[in-house]
Amino acid sequence: MDTLFQHVDAHLFALLVDLKDKGEHESLDFKTYDEIYRQVRECIDLCHRDGVIKDEAALNPEKYIIPDPDMVPMLKEMQESGVKTFLLTNSYWEYTSVAMNFLYHGRKVDDELMKKNEWMDLFDVVVVGSCKPAYLLDRNLSLFRVRPEDGSLLNTDGLFEIEALGENGAQKFLDMGKCFQGGNSQHLTRMLDVGAGEEILY
Repeated sequence: MDTLFQHVDAHLFALLVDLKDKGEHESLDFKTYDEIYRQVRECIDLCHRDGVIKDEAALNPEKYIIPDPDMVPMLKEMQESGVKTFLLTNSYWEYTSVAMNFLYHGRKVDDELMKKNEWMDLFDVVVVGSCKPAYLLDRNLSLFRVRPEDGSLLNTDGLFEIEALGENGAQKFLDMGKCFQGGNSQHLTRMLDVGAGEEILY
């Protein structure tokens, strides 16, 4: 298992395998283990997409998110030492803003403070709705600019736009706004102005 998210998949799958092996549920008798796993995976993906998990976490972040008091100082120290930082998440803007404001301030904040999104100062680039792992593999995914004040999306021409901006194109591109949705690893590499993906630590 590569991430904590996969613990949910593994736990549910193990429970269903146990039920199937004991033969106590007819509905599992005619399913292969592969079919059971794929259905578990589909259900968990649906829970992440339809808001049933993140909507609840956004309403009560103090119940589901554990702030790390060392996170903000660490990111500030990295930036001060010249390290470029980025946030890359599959979550969309609305949830990301709530979660990151909670982590930055160590508490749930009111709408006025949340709209400031001070946490964004910790990052050179913010990418929400990234669709990992496709983000790392599919070079055809489009990049959209997010307007943090209302979460709306604006089209970009991605790599073509950065190149068209000429010298220091990546910085000029980010000066127009550093929060994006979607895109792919090529966009990130170019926005961070690094030579190759091997220079990025995820």
